[in-house]
Amino acid sequence: MLVKVRNDDPSRLSNSERTVANWLKTWTGANALPGIAVVAAGAADAIVWTPKTCVVIVIKDFGERVTGTLRVSGYRPWTVDDRVAPLAGTEAGTEPMTEIRARTGELAQLLRGAPGRERVGVTGMVLVMPQLGSRVALDKGDLPDGMDIVLGDGPAALRNYFTRITTDAPDTWDATQVGQALGALGFAAAATHSDLTAEGFPAQIARPAPPAPPTAPRRGRGPGGAPIPTDMPVGAAIPGANAVSMARPGPPASGAPGPVPPPGNFPGPPAQPRPETGYAQNPQPYSVPFDPRPPAPAPRRRHRGLVPLVLIGVLVVVLALAAMCTAGGHSSTGPSHDAPASDHATTSTRYTPAPERSVPTPTPGRACYPFQPGCPG
Repeated sequence: MLVKVRNDDPSRLSNSERTVANWLKTWTGANALPGIAVVAAGAADAIVWTPKTCVVIVIKDFGERVTGTLRVSGYRPWTVDDRVAPLAGTEAGTEPMTEIRARTGELAQLLRGAPGRERVGVTGMVLVMPQLGSRVALDKGDLPDGMDIVLGDGPAALRNYFTRITTDAPDTWDATQVGQALGALGFAAAATHSDLTAEGFPAQIARPAPPAPPTAPRRGRGPGGAPIPTDMPVGAAIPGANAVSMARPGPPASGAPGPVPPPGNFPGPPAQPRPETGYAQNPQPYSVPFDPRPPAPAPRRRHRGLVPLVLIGVLVVVLALAAMCTAGGHSSTGPSHDAPASDHATTSTRYTPAPERSVPTPTPGRACYPFQPGCPG
């Protein structure tokens, strides 16, 4: 198994993390287990990939030497001899299970986010590390699915756990998926594709085709209106129907007589043929095909004939006002051209005076020259 540490610096690991890394490095030769482990992987203390699954590990140390039975549960406090187990960072006794649930959920969402990794195996495990000289037994109660507790009293316990969960399990992680997961966690340079295939990961896993969507069953009606179940095997009798009526006779062989109805079920006189009609009956009601286009909007009515009428009315009012103003502007102080009143006239008539004509200048007389006869002297 390949073991990688962030920045290849084991000095930054805690004592428990360094111990777990050394245990994983011993899985070589006859004890080899295919996979890759990343210690101090951010949110988790360690992440181990195998071709079968991915395990998110949270390490919990005992704060003191303990002798007794550690009782763990997924929903109740962890105790040792009826008191809360003295684990690091534990006060109420439920913190280890709460932490492993949160870490596993976060990493599972991240690791399954890419296409093709929606169904890869991701589980969680709490590794409890007792102090040297402690004698602790483990009593596991009800645990959530995908969660487990391991007592880390030696490298054999951790190896037995991985052997148990990978035996007879199908491959869910290939080299490409593990490389993508390492890149998502910031460990892209931890291993190449060839390193992962050499470690035992398959190059590619065949993906099963997605299941077809279920269709709504269609139920028929048997004799008397009784419903026919859709999951009936072929050849089964329909409830309420005669067994003879369900038989589907084949074509008679040449020269062989046709099927004879049994006594008691004589069909009676042959049915008269129905007169043929011009149109075939449609077994299904007519339906208009669905048109995905939205309906056309209703045409907008435009009052085109009203605008000219309004303009004409306004123009008539303006002309009338102009005429009134022009008629009222003439003054009555000018000279009057009325005819003189007559004693015998009862009414006065206005007349229009003729235009004044200019009088031409007198025409000069005949010119006379000296000594011209007929001219005055």
